Amino acid sequence: MQNKTTTLYLVRHGTTALNDAMCLQGAYDEPLNEWGDAQGKCLTDYFKNIPIDIGVTSPLKRARQTLDYILGERRERVPIIVDQRLREIEGGSFEKRSFAELGMLWPGFMRTFKKTPGLWRFPGGESGAEVYARVVDGILDIVGRYQGKTIAMASHGFAIQTWLNFVSHIPAENMREQVLGNVAVSKFTFDDKMNIHTDYIGDCSHLAPRLIRNYDWDALAKPVPLLLGDFRARTFKKAEELLGEKNIHFLKRDIIQAPLSAPEIVKLSERYDGSAKAFLNTRGKKFRSLELKEKTDEMSIQKVAEIISSDGALLRQPILVLVDRIVIGHQKIASTLKHDSL
Repeated sequence: MQNKTTTLYLVRHGTTALNDAMCLQGAYDEPLNEWGDAQGKCLTDYFKNIPIDIGVTSPLKRARQTLDYILGERRERVPIIVDQRLREIEGGSFEKRSFAELGMLWPGFMRTFKKTPGLWRFPGGESGAEVYARVVDGILDIVGRYQGKTIAMASHGFAIQTWLNFVSHIPAENMREQVLGNVAVSKFTFDDKMNIHTDYIGDCSHLAPRLIRNYDWDALAKPVPLLLGDFRARTFKKAEELLGEKNIHFLKRDIIQAPLSAPEIVKLSERYDGSAKAFLNTRGKKFRSLELKEKTDEMSIQKVAEIISSDGALLRQPILVLVDRIVIGHQKIASTLKHDSL
């Protein structure tokens, strides 16, 4: 019997607006941006002389669009499989937030996710180990079903990392970070016994230098003060002015447009030396309309967090988030800035 060699081209999707903004995308369904489309056209040229029998993609738009570029004019002729197992890690409440902000809300996140990605679990989302299991299962299943074929597969940064660790015989709990660039191509071949040979990893030779996106992860891990509040509020604007007068670079988040999640509030409370009730806007109309005054005195921070996460107007603000502490209220922020250099 003739040996059947199966070829797998595994490609990370093109750049999106959230990539450009240095945000955690996770399973949020973000399409390619103009830059991603330009990168995609380079993939069309890369694969134009490579026979492809099967196209496979994650269900997320950015991966599906990337597969379309890989196939080019063949996309109407080549069978396409959409497989949920190839989607990106579910980021829970972290999705669409900038890495810089996440590093302030969750001290140590950037370091932990970088050093031990297989052990990290996103609040309300998945663990690295869970993604490892489903991605490896998905790829092996697809390759097993299409032995002897050439498969082009579009997936995501973290999802591909799990596969790269698997083929290097590294278990999920010991996973090492291996981030590939957008539209990087990796090639693997399988014999009829499903033994895997790595031909190459992360080929970006098809990209002009102007289309290669470089990320400064070390810079993202450096702490930057974070100001939380209602951007329309007078007290928030005053806090902004105070930080500006001190020439302090800071991040900000509108809690009305993007309310804090319960896990985020609980995490913030770990750096606050006071009662859980201090996080509630007890003077606001929303607080009074819900008749919470008599109920909150003995509430746990978990319960308070659940209440606040339902409506940003229930959060007392502004809040200045620092590495070692939380400062709540305009007056406290003014006092802190007067006496501390941050």
